[in-house]
Amino acid sequence: MQVRRTPLLVALVAAPALAEEWRALTGVDEWGEPGGKLAVSPWVEPVRPLGFPYEDVTAILKVEGCDSTVTDSLGFFSLQFSDPPNLTGGEIEDGYTTYDIQTRWNGSVQVESSIRQNWADNRLSILSADRRAVAAGLEAGWLVEGATVEEQFEVLKTVQGLDEHRFLAGLANNQSVSFRFPWYGEGGVVFRFPLNGARAALEEAGCPTDWPD
Repeated sequence: MQVRRTPLLVALVAAPALAEEWRALTGVDEWGEPGGKLAVSPWVEPVRPLGFPYEDVTAILKVEGCDSTVTDSLGFFSLQFSDPPNLTGGEIEDGYTTYDIQTRWNGSVQVESSIRQNWADNRLSILSADRRAVAAGLEAGWLVEGATVEEQFEVLKTVQGLDEHRFLAGLANNQSVSFRFPWYGEGGVVFRFPLNGARAALEEAGCPTDWPD
């Protein structure tokens, strides 16, 4: 059984003046009680200015849940925009859409990723193509031939954990990470996040920062 993770409520809805480094924050739950730690990037503008009505859109990258005691996850990754992004294409599901996007480390090393957007939400959950494929295989029942459901879930958790660990290490050990989105009326729109201070913020939030073995 997969535990549903509720993102922490943090005062990040309105974009402040653009900062320069990552920082660690303490989240607040729906009851106003202090929650877990999270690491947050600076707010960034798109690499190329957007036209009306998107000219003021900014975004941050968040990592939360590393210090959680109720899930097996190493972290929950999301992109939060000052206004809901208007993306095109994607695979429409019940209440959300999944998009395949390009991710680049340091502007050159490119990998394929997936994101999920609940309809009209300003947050995008970051998934990996590997995790998505494994999850689909698990649903179809062909992931491990002859294995029990419990055994298949153990395989899925292992793949998810390794993938999350790699992404965290990438944030801690690179200079920048960029995401290219299929934006309505704008074509490919790139947001580039500097990783200055990311290692310290991630470690303060309880996240692993070294490359997995």
